Amino acid sequence: MKKFLSALIVMLFSLTAFPQSTHYYISGKVVDIVTKNPLHGASVFAQNTTIGTATDKDGNFKLQLPKGGYDLVITYTGYETGTRRITTADAAANIVIEIKQQEKSLADVAIKASYEVQDGWAKYGDFFIEHFIGNTPNGKQCIIKNPDSLKFYFYKRKNRLKVLSNAPVEVENNALGYRIKYALDSFAYDYNTKASIYTGSPLFEEMQPGTEEQKLQWDANRKKAYNGSLLQLMRYIYNEELENDEFEIQLLAKEGDAEQAIAPDDIYDALHYIKDDSTQTVEITPSQKILL
Repeated sequence: MKKFLSALIVMLFSLTAFPQSTHYYISGKVVDIVTKNPLHGASVFAQNTTIGTATDKDGNFKLQLPKGGYDLVITYTGYETGTRRITTADAAANIVIEIKQQEKSLADVAIKASYEVQDGWAKYGDFFIEHFIGNTPNGKQCIIKNPDSLKFYFYKRKNRLKVLSNAPVEVENNALGYRIKYALDSFAYDYNTKASIYTGSPLFEEMQPGTEEQKLQWDANRKKAYNGSLLQLMRYIYNEELENDEFEIQLLAKEGDAEQAIAPDDIYDALHYIKDDSTQTVEITPSQKILL
């Protein structure tokens, strides 16, 4: 069965080819950008992986990563989330990552206080779960373990709901056997357009199955979730395997107000495709800005 993907691509994006047989180490230190003092207990992880750690009392960390490029994410209570792009070229370097404290002006505090919903989880918790996690069979088996970390704000004039968190949102996915720590930057839902958007960085941790039967079920569920996913498509593009015909990709051509969907014979002829084997990444821009 063909899988159909609809995505708006406006800018250059990169893909990491994750499974590799060789590894490299990344070491570094997390410090306050102003005082330069080390930050003990800061979370450091490679986004969208199960690889992460916490800094020691001197702010130091060390990670072993499969060969390739990653977005390194750093979170610390009371500080803005930091990010750093790393590749195998950083293996020999001792990286210093500076993050800064969150700035809270009196005006900002007053505005948030006036719009905060005091019983936010009770009023919007189910709504947030539906639009943040989803209501698929897998989504219905997910549990948010720390709902108290979420703060809900409703802007009546804009008819918009905003959700922030003072700690990573901890999600237990009992369908796939993962615990996820999602460093939520913000979640917003516009009731006028019925559109939701959220940004953040996830870290995955594999749960330990209680029985062999549960392990087999998790493996089957993970495979089913992966088939037809955006990640699978990106890996197919990287490995130039789209001829297997499991996905159908169409370009949307525009002429004035008229639109026409075009299915290219060879998707690679319709892409500006640059593959970098040294970092295991590929940079892609389509000849048309919209893909169906």
